[in-house]
Amino acid sequence: MAKLCRDKEPHQSAKEEEQPLEIKISLVSESSGVLEVIYTRICRRVLLLFVIAVILNQVDRTNLAYAAITFNRDLGFGPQTYGLGSALFFVTFCIFQVPCNLIMVRVGIRRWLALLLVGWGCVASCFALIHNTASFFTLRLLLGVFESGAQPAMWWHLSQFMPQERLTKPYMWMTVGVLLAQILGGPLAAAFLSMDGIGGLKGWQWLFLLEGFPSVVMGVVVYWVLPDTYQSAPWLSDSEKALLAADMAAHVKNSPPREHIPRNPLRLLRMVFSNPMLIYL
Repeated sequence: MAKLCRDKEPHQSAKEEEQPLEIKISLVSESSGVLEVIYTRICRRVLLLFVIAVILNQVDRTNLAYAAITFNRDLGFGPQTYGLGSALFFVTFCIFQVPCNLIMVRVGIRRWLALLLVGWGCVASCFALIHNTASFFTLRLLLGVFESGAQPAMWWHLSQFMPQERLTKPYMWMTVGVLLAQILGGPLAAAFLSMDGIGGLKGWQWLFLLEGFPSVVMGVVVYWVLPDTYQSAPWLSDSEKALLAADMAAHVKNSPPREHIPRNPLRLLRMVFSNPMLIYL
C-alpha cells in the first residue's frame, strides 16, 4: 500500500504542475471581453503616448526642409553644405540604432525614452543657434543619435504589453503618426516662419525653438506616466495583470524562444550584424 501511494505521488505532482497552465488558458478563453477592455486601456495609456512621440519625432526630423530657403540664405549655406548636413543625420541614425536599443533593454524603456525625447528636443531647439557649418553638421549628427533608438524602443515595448497577434493595429497607428506629422508639419512651419522678426529672431529660429520644445515636455511626461512593464502599471488591477499574464503565456508558444537570445551585449551585436536580413537591407 505504501509503495502504491509513493507511485501515485509523481503523477499527482505532474498534474499539479499542468493544472495552472490549463486554468490560465480556460481563464483567458472565458474572459475575452475583459481582455478587450484591458487592451483598449493599454492603447489609451501607452500607444497614445507613442503616437504623439512619433509625431514629434518626425516633425523635428523634417522641419529643416521647411526652413531651408531662409535658413540657407541667412547663414550663407550653398546646396552642397545643406545637402551634406541633411545626409549626416542618417549616418548616426543608422549607426546607433542597435546600440541604443541594447542600452534600452538594460536601463528600461521609461527612463531611456524620456532621455531620448529630452535629448532630441534640446538638440532640435539648438538649431536656432546655428551660426556656421561646423555647428550645423554637429547638431545634425547629434539629432541622428538621439532619434535613432526611439521608434524601435516603442515597437519593442508594445510587444511586452501585447501578444504578437495583437500588434498589427498598434504598429499601424504608429505609422499613422508619421503621416499626421507630414500633414501637420507644413502648416506649423508656415505659421512659425511668419514670426520672422519677433523678439529679434528669424522665422527659422522660431521654427526650431517652438518645434523642439514640445519633445522636451513629452520626455518629462513619459518619465512620469509610462510604465516599464504591465506589472508596474498603476491603472491595471492585480486581477487584470494576472489575466494579461495568462493571455501572454497562452500566446508565447507562437513566439521565438527567448532563451535563444543572448544576454551578453557583444554576442547579441554579433548575432544582429551576422543576420543575412540585415545585410540584405
